[in-house]
Amino acid sequence: MSFGFIRIGMVGMLLAPYAMVVAQELSTVDLVKGNYGKYATVLKLAELPEGYSAVRLSFSSGSSDPISSVMTMYGLGRQVGGYNGAEKYRVSQCSWTNGDTVRSINKEFLVTYQLDSDVLISSAQAENAVISDSPSRPAGPEPTLKIHLIALDSIQAINPCPEITKQELVSTFGIGRLVGQTPESFAARQSATVSNLKQVALGMIMYTNDYDDAYPYAQSTPAAFFVELPYVKNIQVFKSLNPKGSIIRFNMGISGGLASSIDSPAETVMFYESEAWDDGRRAVAYCDGHVKWVKAEDWATLSTKLKPASLQRVKQALPASYDLEWKKAVAQYAGRKNQG
Repeated sequence: MSFGFIRIGMVGMLLAPYAMVVAQELSTVDLVKGNYGKYATVLKLAELPEGYSAVRLSFSSGSSDPISSVMTMYGLGRQVGGYNGAEKYRVSQCSWTNGDTVRSINKEFLVTYQLDSDVLISSAQAENAVISDSPSRPAGPEPTLKIHLIALDSIQAINPCPEITKQELVSTFGIGRLVGQTPESFAARQSATVSNLKQVALGMIMYTNDYDDAYPYAQSTPAAFFVELPYVKNIQVFKSLNPKGSIIRFNMGISGGLASSIDSPAETVMFYESEAWDDGRRAVAYCDGHVKWVKAEDWATLSTKLKPASLQRVKQALPASYDLEWKKAVAQYAGRKNQG
């Protein structure tokens, strides 16, 4: 018996939990034309059928998931906001399968779906086009899942990822709420986001108390997060739970400013969500520590007044290396989460 058959047998055993069915026959012409029978070529994230589970595949050739290089190349694991980017990187590493196989050209293939790298690139380019923490960013295309047939004899290991669910896939990459999401779960996400923002705002106030009443003179949101992290002691609070991919941003208009020089702290933005929710509102934390929901029309006005006219700034900026230190902190957290 050849090594290839042995490997296929071993992979079959690994696929047993996924209820692998008898392989469907596909002709060479079918493959060339992109005709995969009952399997859709492209799926919206919310259209992923029930029964599909997240797995990480490793290959005998030593190659890795091509999505990994795309994520690294376009900085999705390093986008402004950091933690949200780390979540995208983690979820992107998965393939989705229910164990079905197809047969063609005398070979058997595992049917999987992966995030479409072409659409991911376009989306990443749109997000990374904004190099500063401006109140808005161009909307990229909604990521989709694309079918990938993986030769069974090339698979070395199949590692289940039960902690990554379809709902997390949609909430991390999707546009809009998960189909079938209840009003209660939507409200719970909003409540959790407000709670996170309150903790972030309180942590920043504690920071200013220790640093002569000055906000960190940060050149980016990640740098501000890094110096604040010791005060909140929980990296997860820097995350928005908005399914549209919103991130929490520091108001660069007050960067390095003296808190006491702000005339109206209750009306001056400290942190805000980069994207509005489906109801048109976004959560905003103010310099006095309170958080409230702001309607789209009010945000349009508020976002033009992010820098207080009375602001006095300190002279010493934070080291540029703090961006990298924040990314390291995020990577360490993601590593612990994957191990635990």
